[in-house]
Amino acid sequence: MAGTNAAAVLLWTSVALARWPRVSAASSREIQQTLNGLRQQAQLAAQRQEADGLLLELAAEGEALSDEFLANAQQEAALRQEILDAQAAYEAALSAEEAARLAQQNQNNVAGGSGAAVTPGTSGFVAPVDGPHVITSSFSVREHPLFGYTKMHPAIDLTKNQGWPIYAIAAGTVTTAAYSEANGYYVSLAHGSGYTSIYCHMTKYIVSVGDSVSQGQVIGYVGSTGWSTGPHLHFELHQNGTALNPAEYLPLS
Repeated sequence: MAGTNAAAVLLWTSVALARWPRVSAASSREIQQTLNGLRQQAQLAAQRQEADGLLLELAAEGEALSDEFLANAQQEAALRQEILDAQAAYEAALSAEEAARLAQQNQNNVAGGSGAAVTPGTSGFVAPVDGPHVITSSFSVREHPLFGYTKMHPAIDLTKNQGWPIYAIAAGTVTTAAYSEANGYYVSLAHGSGYTSIYCHMTKYIVSVGDSVSQGQVIGYVGSTGWSTGPHLHFELHQNGTALNPAEYLPLS
């Protein structure tokens, strides 16, 4: 409103000067100063209006980003629950005899499929990729590298070149082999005794749901699909639905 009034007065004064040109030098200076002041007021009003518009735009963008971050976190949590539900369904359908067979096979460390030079740790698991093992993101609370929100990272990230083979840490059955926006190409294996392993961001997987795999068998290859900043293996280990720190169970070097 102030800008509008200033512009109106400025217009009126300009018209008046055009109609009555015979004014004293002093009066002319006063009128010119008044005109300059009115011009400045009009400019300031326009600048304030522009600044207010920019602030409103920034506020709207910030609200949209906040909603997107929340949606991403919810989607990731739902995907984790879907994997755990698949594991629970598998465990419920698995007979005691089959569970005992898998446990015995893991104890015997029967390598197969790839001929990978893997050595089991004290837990009986082997590493999902060959060493040396560089953990770029540990099993801990962290800031998401893409979306910025802080939450638990229920995994370890192992950096390897794209196309590096990924091994089953123990004998088991493929319960998931799929693609998701968050995980990219990923696989989950049920190993008996409530254990589930999850392998994410593959370039591709080479197993199917329902396949039986042996310890050390290649199941896919390292990549950077899904929510990823570079080639690596995002690896998770769960027992009865509880996330475990893989670094405490795997023979990493």
